[in-house]
Amino acid sequence: MEWNTTAQQYGLHRVLLPENDQSDHYLDYFYVTESASYASEYGWNQVAVYNMRTSCQFRYYQKSYIHVSTSNLLEFKGGIDVPLQGHIALTGDPSQMRVMWVSGTDDPPVVHYGKDSSLHSTATGTSKTYQKSSMCGPPASLSGFSSPGYIHDVLLTGLAPSSQYSYSYGSSKVCC
Repeated sequence: MEWNTTAQQYGLHRVLLPENDQSDHYLDYFYVTESASYASEYGWNQVAVYNMRTSCQFRYYQKSYIHVSTSNLLEFKGGIDVPLQGHIALTGDPSQMRVMWVSGTDDPPVVHYGKDSSLHSTATGTSKTYQKSSMCGPPASLSGFSSPGYIHDVLLTGLAPSSQYSYSYGSSKVCC
């Protein structure tokens, strides 16, 4: 993130998700005075932004926390449908492997896999989610709740033990 001398007067930058969330639900913040280049009429700060299946924006505040400016929206490649946070797990059966991930779509999950790059086998699975009402109580069940998207689970069966497999996972919209 970069800014020029006019932004220096604002003092505080907040990273917010989603774009319409309240100002006190920010994920991160920093003060422009913390930038090494602050005194030279411009500044920059590196900010990690994570794909949470929604648009992101930066908001700028004066020292008195008055909102003075908002950045353009930051959209993530693939949008809400892109599979994120993929994991594989053993099942206790050497001929099986579990593949799990999250995304913003409830389209049926699919994994294509094989012993070579042709990925000749296909398996489908299930998807689950939870709502604010599923949470045990505050603060998780209050206004700061963000949708977790969908958790996808596909069981690969008939695998040859001690063999290497390649796989690709996603949905009918974004896969393989």
